[in-house]
Amino acid sequence: MTIEPKLNIKIDPPVEIVDGVLTVHASPLTSYSLVRELPPGKNGLVFEGYHERCGHCVVKLWLRPDMRWEDRFRRGFQEACHAAQASDHWSVEMIDARMINDVFLASMKWVDGMPLRDALTAKPDDAYRWLLAKAYIEAIFATKTTPHGDAHAGNVMIQTICREPSPKAILIDFASDEVGQRSREERHWDVFRETVRDIVRKLPKFANADRDLLGRKAVVEAHYWTMIDRLKP
Repeated sequence: MTIEPKLNIKIDPPVEIVDGVLTVHASPLTSYSLVRELPPGKNGLVFEGYHERCGHCVVKLWLRPDMRWEDRFRRGFQEACHAAQASDHWSVEMIDARMINDVFLASMKWVDGMPLRDALTAKPDDAYRWLLAKAYIEAIFATKTTPHGDAHAGNVMIQTICREPSPKAILIDFASDEVGQRSREERHWDVFRETVRDIVRKLPKFANADRDLLGRKAVVEAHYWTMIDRLKP
């Protein structure tokens, strides 16, 4: 089922959801049905989408007028995907990267993933526990800043993946052209790692974490497609 995102976008060029399809300048991107709106990045909008050929994916739109450099964005997005494929922590595949009416569109999908409903059916206790952990991570991580003073929420997209035999957490930095491990560690990874380690220490008591999560407005809906993962200590 496609979920209609509630968008309140005041930006030129306009971006709309028309019949569940992402539309830019009245030119529908018919391959993408939007499932839900995700926290916006520093330079654009991020959505969870459904691609007609590739299934669920993440769609990012760069909308800032002073950042309409197609080649740079395309190259950076490709590099991020290649780096993801080369790392044990990542598993992504680029679907598309192009300019449409002065809006740069980039989309990627996570491979080897498990739909949430399948995870809940297979391992209901573990799946629910990791959903709570993911929400808790996002709630805490969004309040922290990098060593450079940048807000993590505007620079980083946190996604998770369910993988056998042992799940791991992943971190995607869309804001930097550098995709090396050193850059990720310096800007975001240390904070993320410590946050996840704190979650791991609390996991035996995580069944009682609902109240705290609701207080942080970090509820994860059952329909939200995700992949459940854990960072190795």
